[in-house]
Amino acid sequence: MTQELALPARKAIHEQATAFLSEEGMRVEHVAAREELAAAGAEVEGAMVRVSPALIDDAIDQAPESFDWRARDPEKSVRVGTGDPVIAPTRGPRYVKRPGEPRHRATMADFDQLVKLAHQESAIDVVGYDLCSPKGYSLPGNPGGFDQAATGHELLARLFSGTDKPIVGSARSGDEAAASLEMARTAFDEPHLEAPTVMGILHVRSPLVLNKPMVDGLLQFARAGQPLAVSSGAIPGASAPHSLAEAAVQVTAEALFGAVFVQVINPGTPVIFGRSATIYDRAAGAVSAGIPGSSLQDVIVEMADFYDLPSRGSGGATDAKAIDEQSGAESMHHLSAAIDSGADLLLNATGGLDTYASVSPEKTVLDSERIRTLQQAETEATALATNLKLEPSLDQLREAEPGAAFFDERDPEMLPDAPVFENTTDIRGSHETWHTAGNVTVTELATSRVEFLLAEYEQPPIDTAVAQALFEHIEEYSAD
Repeated sequence: MTQELALPARKAIHEQATAFLSEEGMRVEHVAAREELAAAGAEVEGAMVRVSPALIDDAIDQAPESFDWRARDPEKSVRVGTGDPVIAPTRGPRYVKRPGEPRHRATMADFDQLVKLAHQESAIDVVGYDLCSPKGYSLPGNPGGFDQAATGHELLARLFSGTDKPIVGSARSGDEAAASLEMARTAFDEPHLEAPTVMGILHVRSPLVLNKPMVDGLLQFARAGQPLAVSSGAIPGASAPHSLAEAAVQVTAEALFGAVFVQVINPGTPVIFGRSATIYDRAAGAVSAGIPGSSLQDVIVEMADFYDLPSRGSGGATDAKAIDEQSGAESMHHLSAAIDSGADLLLNATGGLDTYASVSPEKTVLDSERIRTLQQAETEATALATNLKLEPSLDQLREAEPGAAFFDERDPEMLPDAPVFENTTDIRGSHETWHTAGNVTVTELATSRVEFLLAEYEQPPIDTAVAQALFEHIEEYSAD
């Protein structure tokens, strides 16, 4: 991050946010939830709920600063909250875009392909529940959850059986939360989930509203002790003020209220603090994911640190409609800013086009390469600084003949600070070599990598009875 927020500034944001929550509060459109909040000491007036600074402090003290998120394969479990970003792909696009083809409405076959691709890509740590939204499945943010309950269970069955990485579920309605938790219990063969297993994501309907479907989802995840990213939906210029300082206070207040709410329901439940990364573009008259806006993300990550909570960021965002110079530049900018911010969980990090409306398999692998490049650069910088302190050996230089051809014959992988290039979609070497290979483009290389990863995919091991039980849920809910 280019400039850290001084502690007095963090305290000022905290004081403004807590004062707002104690004086104005949030609208909670759920009678039973308001009763639980009132029993915990909140002030309830109609649908408005006000929480005191003391209640906020007590609740935040109970939230863990990090948590282990388990996978079916224990070696693929991840820890959220240590500063190493956990990478998740884009969520919920209706359309799929392939090079040279018009975008098409997502299908279940597309969903299967994206599950396999996310499972295969080493840069992707956790696999999102709605990698795309096949026809017959409701879009993110739509009240009421699934159009067809069976569709939701089918996505989850394919997800839990198609990968053994940690799973992102859905908490944006009671039905979706129930499905996510039920399928997680089945996949892990646990009537009561014993550890963080499936994460739910929901957004405050900014400004200042938690509607009933979202609260239903929050209650189910919190009571099950499963991690929740309760994010502000504030979009500067649309659902939040244009002023980034004013928006920062709103985001802090909304995310803080969500974190407090979760702790009131079930103290110790992991909660992730943050916001989505969009901004309103007045010139385009539309919400934008691609224009610069990382400064607000930096502030919110620092506020999460102030509260000792894991933080949410984004990455790979672009408004470009296809894989082109705009999509590459915007995605690299946002990924670099997100990783530099220190955010613990990067949502929508790979694959997204057209302000999250479309997903591209090719962009999924290109964004994964960008992430590896940024992570490699950070690793090299750390190793270089460490090795310089140890007074590096000059034996290779001493043995060299001045002016003669020199190549270091040592294996770079055996040296802690030697550059190691692993990118499979960049074009290197001479122009003649490139021309002989057929003037291949980066997009063509990305398509080749997609095809390679899909061809190499093998379904991860899963107990036959567990797999059968997952898919029996589809028939059960289809019959209903």
